[in-house]
Amino acid sequence: MSNNENNHPFIGGIVLVRAQKAGVHCGRLESYGDFVHLAESRRIWNWEGAFTCSELATAGPESGRIADNVPHLTIPVSDVGEVILMSPEAWAKISKMDSSE
Repeated sequence: MSNNENNHPFIGGIVLVRAQKAGVHCGRLESYGDFVHLAESRRIWNWEGAFTCSELATAGPESGRIADNVPHLTIPVSDVGEVILMSPEAWAKISKMDSSE
């Protein structure tokens, strides 16, 4: 990735990001480069009901531990291995979950 890749086709979309050191996050992709910046970001600590990140992005979790979002922050994530466009259904499931589940 380079700093000049802000023309990524998923900019503005809801994505799931798998990072080598930072784990799994989802949110609205604001920029794509050495760091991926996510708005409405939520860290996904663990989940059930999906085997892979791809399944998590398309079907969403049945249950799991999802951190509450902080709407006014944009979270930078580095060491990104995957950026997967999320389905509206998967995002709706994750948006309803909170960290206490």
